[in-house]
Amino acid sequence: MAGCLLAGAASAAGSSDRIEFDIAEQPLSSALETFSRISRVQVLYESDLAFGLRSRGASGRFTPEAALEMLISGTDLRIRFTRDDAVVLMRPSAGTLLEPPLAPLGGAADLVLKPLRVEADEGDDERFRTYAGLLRADIEKALKQDTRTKGGRYSAGLKLWVDQHRAVRRTELVRSSGDRERDATIFRILQGLVVSEAPPPRMPNPIHVAITVRTL
Repeated sequence: MAGCLLAGAASAAGSSDRIEFDIAEQPLSSALETFSRISRVQVLYESDLAFGLRSRGASGRFTPEAALEMLISGTDLRIRFTRDDAVVLMRPSAGTLLEPPLAPLGGAADLVLKPLRVEADEGDDERFRTYAGLLRADIEKALKQDTRTKGGRYSAGLKLWVDQHRAVRRTELVRSSGDRERDATIFRILQGLVVSEAPPPRMPNPIHVAITVRTL
C-alpha cells in the first residue's frame, strides 16, 4: 500500500490571489511539486494516485484552485481545500469513504470518531464490529490526552493496521487535518499504540478511521 505524499511550503498566498503559473505538460507528480513551489500551497495525496498520470500543465495568471484544477484535468481526481494553504487530492470515492460526521452542536470540545470501517465477510461482521468499537474507544482516549489533538476544529482520515500483539504497527494518513504539526502528532500518538485487545482471528487490515473535532 502506498503512503501519502506532501508537497508544499510553509506559508501560502491566499486562495483568491492570482499567481503567474508556467507549468509545462509533464508527469502529474512533478507538476504538483512545481505548483506547490509557485503557489506555496501544500498538496497531500496518496502516492499511488499520481502514478502513471500526466498533467496538461497550466500557463497564465490563475488562483491556486483554478491552476490545480487545470493540472488534474483529464483525470478522475478531485481537490478539497482544508485551508487556504493546504489541499487534499483524492478520487471521488475517497471523499465519501472517510468523511466524518460533524459533532452535535452545543457543549465544549468534542472529539468524535465515525464508526470504524472494516471490510469483512458477512459471517464475521458482528465480531469485527464489536472489536472496532473497542478500538474506537482506545483511539479516542489516546487522542484526548494531547492538547494538539483533543481540541480545535479539524478532521482527518487514517488507515490503521493492528497486529496480534495489540499494537498499531502501521499508520497511514489519507486525509490531512490541515495542519502538518497536528498530522505529525496524530501519527506519533497512534503509531505503536497498544490497544486493549488483540484483533479477532481473520480480522482484515487496514481499519479505516475518520476523526472530527469541533470546539464550540
